[in-house]
Amino acid sequence: MFDVKQELPKAPLYREEFEHDNCGIGACVNIHGEKSRATVENALKIVENLEHRAGKDAEGKTGDGVGILTQIPHKFFARVTKALGMDI
Repeated sequence: MFDVKQELPKAPLYREEFEHDNCGIGACVNIHGEKSRATVENALKIVENLEHRAGKDAEGKTGDGVGILTQIPHKFFARVTKALGMDI
């Protein structure tokens, strides 16, 4: 039996030679849980200020892309998954 406290699992998709640090991260939240356009606009400002992660290489021509993660409303997610035969 595998004991997580004693040994690491074999992960076929993980390869140590591809391990590297990220270049930066930012977070924008509303501590009251209120959804607003301002939160998304602030997240986009972070993207603008994290220049390397904003999809630019050292020459400023190409890059690896960037995105923001937003909350998916439960009602929307439930409707979409129901159409796929899944109940959440």
